[in-house]
Amino acid sequence: MIPIVSPIEIKNAGGLKLKYSINEKDINEFNEKNGFPIFQLENIEGSISPGDVKYIICSFRPLTNKSYTLNLPIYYTDDVKENNKLQISLTGHGYHPLTTQLPTFESPFKNMPKSRIFNKFDNNLIQKCAISLEEIDFGYVEDKPTSKAFIIYNFSMNESFSFEFNNPGFSLKDEILFEPNKATLEPNSHMIIKVILSPKNPNMISAYEGEIEIKITWENLNISNPKSLEKENLFLRVLKKSVIKDVRIYIK
Repeated sequence: MIPIVSPIEIKNAGGLKLKYSINEKDINEFNEKNGFPIFQLENIEGSISPGDVKYIICSFRPLTNKSYTLNLPIYYTDDVKENNKLQISLTGHGYHPLTTQLPTFESPFKNMPKSRIFNKFDNNLIQKCAISLEEIDFGYVEDKPTSKAFIIYNFSMNESFSFEFNNPGFSLKDEILFEPNKATLEPNSHMIIKVILSPKNPNMISAYEGEIEIKITWENLNISNPKSLEKENLFLRVLKKSVIKDVRIYIK
């Protein structure tokens, strides 16, 4: 059976390097109780530097059209504190083409504005750069490339900046390309960016939602020290849902 795969993001929001782990025994006991590998996890242990993000990959294979829930503790520690833990819940519902309706996907970010262009307040410039869309939803993706576009702006009248897109870790086996991936934007100008999503693994149904970081490096032409650069980040949220093409029913 082809699993439905989604990433779980873990971010180190503190100032110390962390080690994390999930007890595989809890997952195995749940699967043995159901008589089938309902949930499987990859990257269940590792280390995260301050500010970094790691992804636990969850595969879901429903045995029947019923709901499944598994509560799992994630243990983490640093060089100062003893073991701590937080909890995640893995949930899913099996699908039957004759009795089950596909659930409606509802993003937790639905109330966020779609545009980041809020660059003036009382006629004063408060944001020197922006992107035209906060969120790109590719919708239901099959097995062929699809593309979207947005605009990146430089509102400054005397500073240029260079930008570069960070390769996302949440896209699983898909490939997300930006054209151009990096470039320089002159003062008071803009550039159209094309985003291409290419599914790479036909044997995996994946769905995800995550933010892509855009690194901005400003170069102030009026400063005495040209090596003194100002850096900031923009973020673009990407969503993808996958089409279930074929459901086969086996009767013993």
